Amino acid sequence: MTDLEETLLTETIRGLHRSGWSGVVAVSSGEVTKGLYFRRGRFVFAASTVEEDKLGEFLVRTGRINREQFEAALEAAQGPGRRLGHALVEIGAVNDLDLEDLVAEQLHRIAVSAFRWTAGTARTEEVEDPIPVDIALPLSTERLLLEGARTYPDPRRLEQALGDPGRRVQRAENARPAFNYRRVSESRAEKAVLAALRAPKTIAELLTLPSPRPALVRAVYALFVGGLLEDAASETPAAGVAAAWVAPPVPPPAPPVAAARPVAMPDPAAPLPPGLAALSSDVEKEARALLEKGERARALTLLREEAERNPKARGCRRLLALLLAHQEQGLSPALEQLMVDLLEEDPRDVELRYRLAMSYKRAGIAAPAIVQLKQVLAADPGHAAAWRDLAELEASESGGGKRRPRP
Repeated sequence: MTDLEETLLTETIRGLHRSGWSGVVAVSSGEVTKGLYFRRGRFVFAASTVEEDKLGEFLVRTGRINREQFEAALEAAQGPGRRLGHALVEIGAVNDLDLEDLVAEQLHRIAVSAFRWTAGTARTEEVEDPIPVDIALPLSTERLLLEGARTYPDPRRLEQALGDPGRRVQRAENARPAFNYRRVSESRAEKAVLAALRAPKTIAELLTLPSPRPALVRAVYALFVGGLLEDAASETPAAGVAAAWVAPPVPPPAPPVAAARPVAMPDPAAPLPPGLAALSSDVEKEARALLEKGERARALTLLREEAERNPKARGCRRLLALLLAHQEQGLSPALEQLMVDLLEEDPRDVELRYRLAMSYKRAGIAAPAIVQLKQVLAADPGHAAAWRDLAELEASESGGGKRRPRP
């Protein structure tokens, strides 16, 4: 886990990008967590625990649709399998050809907003397949780094990250730009830096150009992490921080991440950890013993009888809920009520909340599943399975996941 007061998020992401890493970076500040998804070093998706970051709110906030269109689309998207993005197209609020680009912009803005935080944590959860291939979007890591650096509010830390002021730098010459820089509205300071680099110059020289020093610091740093500047080829890289900037013009394809952990749902029949086992009731222990022998039906009968006889037997009721959620394809009203009651008794029960979210997901009810997953991630930002499921549901809800061929 990285402390954002000590390490810039741009440095963390740049290192993961160069190493071809796959997984989710959960960036948290206060009660807000945002997930940045990477597949072999490429930025492919983003999710947030903030309701205002969802597609509909984003489109209203940026003036693409009005509040009345949003409410109409929400109404049209009610029911299993219905998607907000497709509903927006159906009511004429959004052009079908623009939907994927709007989703990509929404995801990019979610990710960029995390780079503004000067305090908080960044936790990396390595997962070989953090998101299904058909949901991943071709987003640019270099553009994310450049725009993330632009938003960072403390130029002093950016200048420290640049390292030795005597380093000579130049425009990146040997690599094709990873994104269309001209489409991201270059700043005045960035224009000045690029214009001055007809020949290599030192960092110190660039920071004396006729623009405010904080703007120049931010410009040089952003251009570096965005891949538009590099160390001058004729110079030996400086030691320490400066050397970290040296990168091959075209990085080779990264191999699959062999050590990544698969995303899997825990088995409710698994033995309890010693600390929890000591707190369980005799009936719950007997039920778990039956489960270990594969006698699931007998265990369920025992748990149901105990739950009816003793409504305060939370351990038995909880295990019953977990087992039913594990085996049921849908979500019966009785099971939903049982899980909701248990979560009201203990809102910190992350495993049970995740099970409830998965039950909603299997039943094709996306909205409450997303709400529960966001609460899981608020309590446990490193819950890799919840990040993956949240991405699937939000992409499915927006209707912008699967890419169509462009004309």
